[in-house]
Amino acid sequence: MPRRDMDSQPATPKAARIISLALIAGMVFFAVVVVGLIESGSFEASTTDDDDVFTTWLPLAGPILLLLTAPVGFMLRSQMLKKADEMEDPAKAAQPYLAGSILFMAMLEGPALLGIVTTLVTGSYFPNMLAPVMAIALGIANLPGERHFASRRELRGV
Repeated sequence: MPRRDMDSQPATPKAARIISLALIAGMVFFAVVVVGLIESGSFEASTTDDDDVFTTWLPLAGPILLLLTAPVGFMLRSQMLKKADEMEDPAKAAQPYLAGSILFMAMLEGPALLGIVTTLVTGSYFPNMLAPVMAIALGIANLPGERHFASRRELRGV
């Protein structure tokens, strides 16, 4: 079997994509389990309508946190990709590329998990599942791949 050219770095975009998909799958599977528990009646919500923290404030925390962390995640990933672009050696450029991709997905995962746990605690889907749905959609729309890694390097002529 012929050995791949190390300069093309095909494994890095693929690895970043696989890790990102695994993080997204974790959010989706956890949400499915929570919805299954609520719908089957095996889990009873532990809050009452009188509990202001869980019924009013906590459901808003997920979307607010997502509005704060998503732009930060975009910015940090952009800085990491810029750092990768500045490196002459493609093998060394792979590390900041991979780290930036994982960091971005992790920034989306926090608000999503908060929304899913809030759904589990309150037994209510809206607005609790708003942050997880938005985070999953953002993650899917911004999956890392060759277009982030190879095309940026080609623009510089590396």
